[in-house]
Amino acid sequence: MSKRPISILTLFLLNSIVLASAFTFEHPTCKVRFVGGESKKLNELAKEKLKERNYESQELVNGKALIVNDLYYVMDVAKDKKLYKTCIITSELKIASDRIPRKKDQVLYKKEIKRSLPRITFKGMERCKMAVKETFVHIPTCKKVGY
Repeated sequence: MSKRPISILTLFLLNSIVLASAFTFEHPTCKVRFVGGESKKLNELAKEKLKERNYESQELVNGKALIVNDLYYVMDVAKDKKLYKTCIITSELKIASDRIPRKKDQVLYKKEIKRSLPRITFKGMERCKMAVKETFVHIPTCKKVGY
């Protein structure tokens, strides 16, 4: 009777290890060009989250071109006009098919999060921070592979 819980626990641990290893994305460089919104605080938070997922983020400066098959991350921040502003964060991780970001580029990940709670301040920065954190839940961890 004591062997049964150990075997169930072993199966559970093995299953979690297999799922964790399957939730990776393989790329030669893991470098991501970052296209953020106007808020520097939210941009820095998104860059931290990318770093936690083993991505190396670099700003996509106007005038600098992408290389075909480069990864780039686009974050859009929108707030409504209510008293307590609802924050809507749209995140996209894409693969460049041309030298500039285009709508037709292959999307690896896209998520839109709408946060209306908690209502601590009227500006809603805490809602936006929580929404940014929530968009990164499903982004896979990057794993560098050689050519």
